[in-house]
Amino acid sequence: MFLFLLLTAYSLCPTPCLPFHPLLYSSSQSPHGACRQAMVFKKKQSAVDEQIAEIDKLNAVINAAERDMLKLRKVWVVCI
Repeated sequence: MFLFLLLTAYSLCPTPCLPFHPLLYSSSQSPHGACRQAMVFKKKQSAVDEQIAEIDKLNAVINAAERDMLKLRKVWVVCI
């Protein structure tokens, strides 16, 4: 994650010889730019949170299916 932020900062840096995180120089930017960055971050964070919730839901479905398969296997072993 840090490497991604570093590379992102490097690509956004006005002088490419100075790679640093954009939040470190956000105080020198306009307040509107900082607000826009915060809104973009919140939007991306909400998308990530939705993806995590979807993964948790699918994980619960998979676990339930696995439990059912194990029950059926026990029944199958008893029948044989």
